[in-house]
Amino acid sequence: MRIALKMMSFVAIAAIAAGCQSTKPLEESIASLKAKVDTLRTEVDTLKKNNTTVIQALGDAQRDAQTASTKADQAMAVAQSLIKAK
Repeated sequence: MRIALKMMSFVAIAAIAAGCQSTKPLEESIASLKAKVDTLRTEVDTLKKNNTTVIQALGDAQRDAQTASTKADQAMAVAQSLIKAK
């Protein structure tokens, strides 16, 4: 009976040890995935900032284009009035 109990204890310890070793690759995979998620999160944040910058630049360009159009219209009006005055 004692020998059977010792054998069962040995088998249980061996099984636990084998189980602990088999979780190590999973833990490494999880750590790797966490690192990749962190990297992706940083990239997404950077893309969001870049997107905001581009949207602001487009707004500035649109305002500049409207200003240029207004000045061109004013210049055209002046030119037409000078032509009519001759």
